Amino acid sequence: MHQGQSLREVAKKKEKVSRELQAAKAELESIKMRAATGTLPSQVMLFQESIANNTSTSNAESSRLKEENSSLSSTCSMLKKEFKSASTNKNATQKETEALRKDNEKTREKMEALDAKLRNANKDKSSLLAEKATLEREAKTLRSKAADMERTVRCS
Repeated sequence: MHQGQSLREVAKKKEKVSRELQAAKAELESIKMRAATGTLPSQVMLFQESIANNTSTSNAESSRLKEENSSLSSTCSMLKKEFKSASTNKNATQKETEALRKDNEKTREKMEALDAKLRNANKDKSSLLAEKATLEREAKTLRSKAADMERTVRCS
């Protein structure tokens, strides 16, 4: 908004200077008419000097306003480019975020599958350990019976 206000101020100043210049030109024409009739030659000279001063002031003000307008236009263009760049970066960031979200989802699914396999492997391990313990007890019992049978055979 600050730039818009500055542009309006510049436009108002330019209009004011133009009105003053037009008024001075009208006054000069009026004086020239009177001077042609032979009246007021000294006032004509004063007004001509005043107009010359107003014209140089108007030209300087006009140049300054043009420079300010040019500066504001370039600033506006730069801000438009930055906005466009920011919008483009936002779109790229959104796409990248979506891709990362999908990768995260796939990784989570793989992790859940591996966790399920690990639970099954642990159950299988527990079952096998229980079966091993049972077989070891049976083997111990069989060795004990075999030893008893050997003793019985030797004693007999």
